[in-house]
Amino acid sequence: MRLTIDADLQKRVLAILKPAVDASAHPAGGSAVVIDVASGDVLALASYPTYAYGATAEDFARLRSETRWLPLRFRAVSDAFPPGSTCKAITLVGGLSDGVIRPGDRIHCRGAFLPGRPTQFRCWIYNQYGITHDSELPEGQRGEDAIRNSRTPTRPPSPPPPRP
Repeated sequence: MRLTIDADLQKRVLAILKPAVDASAHPAGGSAVVIDVASGDVLALASYPTYAYGATAEDFARLRSETRWLPLRFRAVSDAFPPGSTCKAITLVGGLSDGVIRPGDRIHCRGAFLPGRPTQFRCWIYNQYGITHDSELPEGQRGEDAIRNSRTPTRPPSPPPPRP
């Protein structure tokens, strides 16, 4: 096995990740992965919050009991995230290349790609929150908006617990 993590880049990624998570309206942790597309090497693999790896048994018990921040979870490899923008970019380029859509066309999210098969090809936001992207943009989204807006809705279904 060959380790490809760049220690300096890893530190820089964590330095960016921490304030970004802390500035979030509903922070609960975050992760970042940096991959060299040409080689496939993983250059940084970060999860926040972090903890000291030399933690004592007492520290470990406290970290394990933290149910909101889950500092022992290494989010970059253990959590599932919406694939949204990756799929949207590929689909958008294909649609533009084939002339099926034009720049500026508005696209509506109905929650399912195949209305007759509601359990297949579901929108991640619809599955998680029971609302569609059109809930926030009823006029629909342009392709560039759809890629930028692959995230959880700004109106979560219930408020998160208070921050410790």
